[in-house]
Amino acid sequence: MRRIYIGKNNQRVEADDKQMLEYYTNKVGMLGGKTKALWISAIALTISPEKTYTETFTRETIMVSERSATVNEGEPLNSIQIDPVTGKYLSDLTKDELLSLQKQGGERYIGFMKKHLQEI
Repeated sequence: MRRIYIGKNNQRVEADDKQMLEYYTNKVGMLGGKTKALWISAIALTISPEKTYTETFTRETIMVSERSATVNEGEPLNSIQIDPVTGKYLSDLTKDELLSLQKQGGERYIGFMKKHLQEI
């Protein structure tokens, strides 16, 4: 979901890429233009109404208010995130660097599924 709160009454809207970038660069700007941030994702596996497994995963990143010249369509926040390992904007990572980052996240999900599917 891409819900943000905008307007006089803090209306909740589904944001497009441009709105997402504007909203988050403004928020990061209010924090001095650069801040540590966490992406928190979650997964759930429901075996039956009585048996559900859940887990959350956290990835550290750095958010900045200065945008990269490269904006990935559909993933606009990559142009205001700095990878702590490479020091590059996520939108400027090479294909291999991006695959490595994605692989780390994927391994967590695969480990979760293996662990819990063995229990059934």
